[in-house]
Amino acid sequence: MFKNLLNKEKKKIEKEVLGSSGKGSGKQGSGHGGHSGGGAGHGGGGHGHGAAGAGAGAGAGAGAAGVAGGAAASRHGAGHGAHAGGKPDITTFDLAGLPVHVYGLNNLTPASPNGVPDVCINVHMHGRTGSAKNEESLATELYTNTMNERAALAQSARARDFLLVTFDSRNHGQRKTNPQGQKSWKEGNPTHGVDMYGMIRGTAADVSFIIQMLPAYLFPNDERRVSIFTVTGKSLGGHSSWQVLAHEPLIRIGVSFIGTPDFQKLVAMRAKKSNLSDTPPTVPGSLRALLQRVDPAAQPYREAGPQNPFFGKKICACSGADDTLVRFSYSQEFLENLVVAPPGSDEARRSLQVYVQPNTGHTVTSEMLRIGAQWLTQWALPY
Repeated sequence: MFKNLLNKEKKKIEKEVLGSSGKGSGKQGSGHGGHSGGGAGHGGGGHGHGAAGAGAGAGAGAGAAGVAGGAAASRHGAGHGAHAGGKPDITTFDLAGLPVHVYGLNNLTPASPNGVPDVCINVHMHGRTGSAKNEESLATELYTNTMNERAALAQSARARDFLLVTFDSRNHGQRKTNPQGQKSWKEGNPTHGVDMYGMIRGTAADVSFIIQMLPAYLFPNDERRVSIFTVTGKSLGGHSSWQVLAHEPLIRIGVSFIGTPDFQKLVAMRAKKSNLSDTPPTVPGSLRALLQRVDPAAQPYREAGPQNPFFGKKICACSGADDTLVRFSYSQEFLENLVVAPPGSDEARRSLQVYVQPNTGHTVTSEMLRIGAQWLTQWALPY
């Protein structure tokens, strides 16, 4: 069903995306920009593909597409308690030199004779030139939306508790070592392609480290059981979320906001816009070989079996139709052919969701965050 709907709207979307030079910033409404100085986004409406309602689609298959702290804790900044208006507490843990910020520890179900629920931890990654600190608003909105969805779920089913984790990506925030490395070719950084992919891959590797180590810091007396991990990311973090879904077997549920699984298309178009060719030294041969080996779009994502690292996973991808920085077209071929469940099955129709929001540039909107929260709740919280 998704493919039929996509074919019907394909020319319209491509026209909106490919013909929208300069539209990626300054959209009506409000949103979370994809990089420093990023534009505002329109919060309503959207193109949905597949069978799901509310402006979002689901689908998958061949040729189809629809993502109580321990002693080591210290308060984030001057310290956040439970905020008025339902905002979560934020607690910082130092994981062997990597600070991570945990949203919602004070909202875990209190201990009782009946026991406590298992815990889901979602790891969220920020965008290029950003930081965990300047993405608090987005992370809070995603956390709050998910907790609201969880409250509704808990009325009729057993639900895991939910925590959201943020951290500074490589060469960002408190981990910044080379400001030049955040810049683009146009901004005078000759190693932009290498720097970008290094940050994408390194940040994804950090997610694997976090999910291995964080439970021991959070619950040193084994007072809670973390039984599932999920991933979300924005822009640069959205690219990294695809890396995590491709290479981290413990994470089977994720949402990519304004990211792409195909770095080769992204780097080729970005080089072209910078009047460069995507050949050495812009894209060194060693980087090209790495991309051809490990990039999500280089994996056997069309196969219905275990050789496909995405098979059996639950994936949601959100993009802006007017995004000129990370165009939806970079991901379109991949999403049209991504197989996450047996083709033609009900599971296939439900396991992949693609949302392209019109009149929206390179920004994460409240509508995207609502859809992302629904996705996490649907697949990660019931047990």
